[in-house]
Amino acid sequence: MPHNHTVREVARYFRGEERGRVDLLQVSRATGIPLGDCRQVLREFTEAGLLREYAEPAGERGEPVRRSYELAEGGRGGMTEVFVETC
Repeated sequence: MPHNHTVREVARYFRGEERGRVDLLQVSRATGIPLGDCRQVLREFTEAGLLREYAEPAGERGEPVRRSYELAEGGRGGMTEVFVETC
């Protein structure tokens, strides 16, 4: 898992205001965390049940599947725990 700072910043992003669905680039830009590190944290938060992941089909030109993320029901409390534990 990435450094505590990375995990903490992504958790802070999701525990704040209601954001709806967001994609990897939005999270990376808002937190200042590199895309690869954000991707790993989003995957781990999804596996832990804190986020829901949505996959949109790839376009016809061979574009990659676009993934978006949304806070899972009850996920805000989990994000707060992660944030506190990494401080």
